[in-house]
Amino acid sequence: MAILDLFENQDMPHNWKKISLAEFRKKNSETIEPAKFAEEIFELYSVPSLETGKPEIVKGNEIGSNKQVVHARDVLLSKINPRLNRSWLVQNFTSHPAIASTEWIVFERNPAILSDFLRYFLTQVLIRDFLAHNASGVGGSLTRVKPAVVDGISFGLPPLAEQQRIVTKIEELFSELDKGVENLRTAQQQLKVYRQALLKHAFEGKLTADWRAQNPGKLESADALLARIQQEREARYQQQLQGWEANGRPGSRPKTPKELPPLTAEELAKLPELPAGWGWFNLAQLLSEDLCNGKSVKDRVDGFPVLRLHALNNGSIDLSFTKQGDWSEEEARPYFVKENDFLVSRGNGSKHLVGRGGFAHYSTTTANHVAFPDTMIRVRVCQENIDRLYFGYCWDSSLVRNQIEKSARTTAGIYKINQGLMERFLIPIPCIEEQTLISSLLSEKLSLIDQLEQTITHSLQQADALRQSILRKAFSGQLVPQDPNDEPASVLLERIRAERAAQPTARGRKAKASA
Repeated sequence: MAILDLFENQDMPHNWKKISLAEFRKKNSETIEPAKFAEEIFELYSVPSLETGKPEIVKGNEIGSNKQVVHARDVLLSKINPRLNRSWLVQNFTSHPAIASTEWIVFERNPAILSDFLRYFLTQVLIRDFLAHNASGVGGSLTRVKPAVVDGISFGLPPLAEQQRIVTKIEELFSELDKGVENLRTAQQQLKVYRQALLKHAFEGKLTADWRAQNPGKLESADALLARIQQEREARYQQQLQGWEANGRPGSRPKTPKELPPLTAEELAKLPELPAGWGWFNLAQLLSEDLCNGKSVKDRVDGFPVLRLHALNNGSIDLSFTKQGDWSEEEARPYFVKENDFLVSRGNGSKHLVGRGGFAHYSTTTANHVAFPDTMIRVRVCQENIDRLYFGYCWDSSLVRNQIEKSARTTAGIYKINQGLMERFLIPIPCIEEQTLISSLLSEKLSLIDQLEQTITHSLQQADALRQSILRKAFSGQLVPQDPNDEPASVLLERIRAERAAQPTARGRKAKASA
């Protein structure tokens, strides 16, 4: 059995007693099949409902599996990843029978330990790390901790009176900490709202209204801009075609750029009005090359490098985050990532993350070439007429995000988009001079927002560290003073055990063991 001894290398405080969690873990749990009580209402402590702070109130016929019977002041400890060591105190939220998921390890109410003291103890990061190290299963989120694993954790049990002083002090300190964290999260949310408001302002043309008034001669019609983009696309195609022919026509002939019909007057009438010199464009109309899916390849030692999906993070592509794929450099060539390619995530379990994109920069890797996988779609816009930063900011705005999330389709819990959907996404485009100005203004303002967000994130991390520091001091006897007049924990335990031994053995239905 794995062992975690919290007082292995330090002295025990006065009147404390070293004890194992096995003393308090419920070894035999009474199970119930709620479906057999179809119309009865239960107070269900499921692992997901912990986030809400309240159990689910449901009828028996809505519950599809067996549960554990629990009682007020029992302490629940999650045994499943990724929620290891989340703890919950069973309370009388309602008068309905309380039941709990079998994903909880149950610690029955015990007169030797305060339930709140035990709950706080279980939330320590060292407990979580111990449980994670001893979890078993197929891996990832499917790993679980066997209930008996917690029996290997031994700790110092203070006198009952001192436990109460510790709990009171923890709650006092946490209350102040929670107020600060709440203020930080409010500020964090306000920054997110401000970021989107700023982007919306920019892509409605309001951020550069004064510039347009001062530079009417630089404005051009949407038709003129589209004509220049088409010229750039055609010139690029002819260059590719000439290169293909000069090299002896290897492989497939370069594809003719795909064209989408222009927006009709009816379609334009449904869109927000844009300033003079701006136009609505389908994504396909802005491309120098057609959209391209990457390729799925198996792993192979010494194979050609291909990006991992997690290389996409916070609007940029880390080209050093690769694996070795089962293909040659020549086979990977059509999927080479070029400097400033924009790569988009094709799918994600979160609708908020599907379709996120980022620019690739070879400054993040020493490799000369890296390919991209089938989990990404490559976007190459016409660089002479489309400012890449403008495009990236617009892609991250609610204007495009709403189109992505509305069009995403879910399969087996994964939200996905495809080339056909992306080609029709609508993007507002002004002249290149105004695009560049908008990019510059946004970069300056968003940089300040990023700095504030980093400061808040750092402060939240400090708050978490302080919370754990408080818990470490609490359970090592350093948070509150010891009182020599307190009844020693060893005396309390002996008295409780003696009282239990003197009680007659209860008769009744045999509980089903869950240990």
